[in-house]
Amino acid sequence: MNIHEYDKFRAGKKEGIAEGIKQGTLVGAQQKAVETAENMMKKNYPVDDICEITGLSLEQVLEIKEKIAVKA
Repeated sequence: MNIHEYDKFRAGKKEGIAEGIKQGTLVGAQQKAVETAENMMKKNYPVDDICEITGLSLEQVLEIKEKIAVKA
């Protein structure tokens, strides 16, 4: 491997790490939104308010509501 190939390799590795961090951040934000929605449902917030505050879709919020109902 010559120096130019090595530089390309390192640049690709840095891009991969940055992409991994970005994806991990998005997953963490999604998990936090779901957790917040669950807590809001337990406090009897209206579904529309949960969607607006968490940024989750109506379908996602209704799925979470079903899961909570099954657990109870």
